[in-house]
Amino acid sequence: MRRKIVILYTLLVFVASFVGTFLVLQRMPTHTLAASTDWTMYQGDLGRSGFNSAETILNRSTAPRLMVHWKYHAGGAINTQPVVVNGRIYWGAWDGNEYAMDLNGNVLWKTYLGQTIGCKNQATGVASTATIASVSIKGIPTAVDFVGGGNGRFYALDAVHGTILWSTPLGASPHLMIWDAPAVYNGSVYIGVSSYGDCPLVQGQLIQLDASTGQVQHTFNVVPNGCIGGGIWAAPTVDTAAQTLYFTTGTRGIGCPTYETLSLALLEVRATDLTLVGSWQVPASQQISDGDFGSTPTLFKATIAGVVHQLVGAVNKNGIYYAFDRSNISRGPLWQHQIATGSFRISPSGWDGATLYAANATTTIAGHGCAGSVRALNPATGASVWESCVPGGVLGAVTLVPGLVIVGAGSSLVVLDTTTGQRLFLYTDPTIGSDFWGAASVSNGMLYMGNKDGNLYAFGVSGTPAPPPPAPSSTPATGKAPVSKTWYFAEGKVGQGFTEFLTIENPGAVSCAVTIQYLLGSGGPVTVPVTVPPFSRYTERPIAQGWWLNDRCTLPTLRASVVAPMCWEPPIPAATTTLPMCPACRATTPTSPF
Repeated sequence: MRRKIVILYTLLVFVASFVGTFLVLQRMPTHTLAASTDWTMYQGDLGRSGFNSAETILNRSTAPRLMVHWKYHAGGAINTQPVVVNGRIYWGAWDGNEYAMDLNGNVLWKTYLGQTIGCKNQATGVASTATIASVSIKGIPTAVDFVGGGNGRFYALDAVHGTILWSTPLGASPHLMIWDAPAVYNGSVYIGVSSYGDCPLVQGQLIQLDASTGQVQHTFNVVPNGCIGGGIWAAPTVDTAAQTLYFTTGTRGIGCPTYETLSLALLEVRATDLTLVGSWQVPASQQISDGDFGSTPTLFKATIAGVVHQLVGAVNKNGIYYAFDRSNISRGPLWQHQIATGSFRISPSGWDGATLYAANATTTIAGHGCAGSVRALNPATGASVWESCVPGGVLGAVTLVPGLVIVGAGSSLVVLDTTTGQRLFLYTDPTIGSDFWGAASVSNGMLYMGNKDGNLYAFGVSGTPAPPPPAPSSTPATGKAPVSKTWYFAEGKVGQGFTEFLTIENPGAVSCAVTIQYLLGSGGPVTVPVTVPPFSRYTERPIAQGWWLNDRCTLPTLRASVVAPMCWEPPIPAATTTLPMCPACRATTPTSPF
């Protein structure tokens, strides 16, 4: 599977709140804890729709007024999707902790669930998004946080206090890792296991646990005993009507005596005992190097030739989105759509009951190359209803509320209109190395999302009461000052093997007219006009050799940012860059080889 680790290279979601007295919900035998707009599990429901249909505060009219209400810095990267239940937020981080917070961002408890330092010599902690459910523990109905640890063990935590109720080892760390989110259904917990980063591969398995005790009930082996490969690193999806589960599998191993027909595949098993119902493997003509599935299946439906079909779909790393009739996935896809090129195409899709939304990485739209994209697809045919470029590749799942599509796109959080694909809101995390690589959750007008840089963000609509800021974390906060529109760069001597360059990025949907002005210290300034097309970059190099240059860049909006090795305040003889008003422009000076 090579979570290739874009988890490890540049890449690669909790629960019950009880205020005052403990609220007990009836058990059926397991019951997710939820108010009308709560977000209780990965992608919001067992069908993995990613859609909160009850949300009313955050909508087309209010989305442009989103702002950061607070943020909390953890001791490690966050790829999990925050889960919000009855006034509490649950999430995990690569520092090894599972956290519970109140809605103001104050930590109520955190429980250490281990870390794995694998073949890439990088520590990874809790990468599994939790599910919260009410379960009978020793005869007592208990609110439980079910989550995979960073040490190859699966945990049931008391959602009120964070204490460990039970834990079950699923394999040996550091080779085995739990990347996916559990499905809790009919008294059982379903969780997949895979390798840490294909170094080495392990036997992929789907494991069914008793939700009350943690005892293993059944195990489905993707490849035969003694073989490796077929890791499961995306969450299983439950069809409650058919009482079956769908999941995708990863890299095929080498050296197995029999051909691994269930690797690189979509599988369906019975929820009762994990008996195989059907499977489909990516055909050899469409397989690519490291071409496993890393995406959670989405359940949806479509009317085709007057007949309603119950469908399931997922994207493969080859960039093709495959849609199957759930009555028989072994017959192969009803339709397929190439939604991305490039690498690491793993974003799970979203379904709002009418339209399918798929996001991913590098692609071309209307003849323009895009670092990332979101598409609205006709569920019956896979044809694009609209297509929209976004500033970066999308790795996490698509999140939906009525009227809005929400994705993380590289260092940016993007909110689009579901009808047109028009961008309604953009926030860019200014931290170097930032990546919104998980998925957002929305509850009662608040949007929560973690980042690779360790920040958990809470966005709310301006004009509505904001909760007070969180209590100080153990990590010092970064000072924040008003953003200047003028920046000065001193990059050093040009020539003699040294190169200076200024890169201006325009992640907006309209062109930016840019004026670069060199102030040479003697003689008049030299002005260079530039137009930066939408979703593209322009690199400017000095117009002569041998100067000691100071570059000045004037930015148009507070969303713009400049990253450079050195930054100076005026007055300094400088080369200046002036970017007039445009939706969002960013000037970036990559570090020179000094």
